[in-house]
Amino acid sequence: MAGQLPWTFDFPLRVAIPFAAWLFCCGACIGSFLNVVIYRLPRGRSLSHPSSCCPSCDHPIRWHDNIPILSWIRLGARCRDCNAPIAIRYLLVEGIVASSFVLLGMTEPITGGSGLPLRYSVQELDIWMVFAAHLVLTSTLLGAGLICWDCGRVPARLFAVMLAVLLVALPVAADFYPLPAWEDSSRWISLLAGLTAGCLAGTILAACEKVLAGKSSRTVVVSLAIVGMTLGWQLAAALLVLVIGTYLPLQLAVGRTRPLPILLVVAAATMPLIAHWGWWWEFFS
Repeated sequence: MAGQLPWTFDFPLRVAIPFAAWLFCCGACIGSFLNVVIYRLPRGRSLSHPSSCCPSCDHPIRWHDNIPILSWIRLGARCRDCNAPIAIRYLLVEGIVASSFVLLGMTEPITGGSGLPLRYSVQELDIWMVFAAHLVLTSTLLGAGLICWDCGRVPARLFAVMLAVLLVALPVAADFYPLPAWEDSSRWISLLAGLTAGCLAGTILAACEKVLAGKSSRTVVVSLAIVGMTLGWQLAAALLVLVIGTYLPLQLAVGRTRPLPILLVVAAATMPLIAHWGWWWEFFS
């Protein structure tokens, strides 16, 4: 791996600031599309046709009323045609995804992987493959968690993009795993170790959800398996501990009247683990 240069030479401020702004805009657009996925995919509807419309009056949304974040604010959270309220969740999803794009951009390519256990150079393909995988993973987990929150069934094809990214990244990125399964292990060994740990973690979390919330689904196991394949067994294990420690008091507080999907907690816990991966590893090692 090429030696790590100071980030101001790798990614000058005059480039980093516009890049971060561009990431925010891209993340907001992905968040807007994720809102469509969350609503349509469990219902078996096409993601491209028809175009976005108001769920209350079915009037197609004008292009200038479909600008992520800005349109919700400008319209005062109401439909232009029927004045029906627009749920704040649309704004929150767009804002969360946009912020996650910027946060991961700052801790990964812009600063040469400052938040990761392994340092990279921005000129390397590896950091961009890692970055892309982490963006897709966090967005997918958020979508799965919100579909569960809506009491919907998470379709398997929600994870298709994440699997496609892994199929592309693993063969071309020698240092795809910032923390290999063990010293000098290949990426394929890290993949298998992560898959095993993820399946085990998912099984434990599904059992916890079943006991505490009264129901669970195999999607929890699938999601954690993909987390393990993407991040490795160490972060899958850390995520298991963090989610159990967070989910237990939350679910006990809300009770079974409104079960909290454990996948929503998984999505919320994954981002800080990735963004501060290096810190967590140094703390526990």
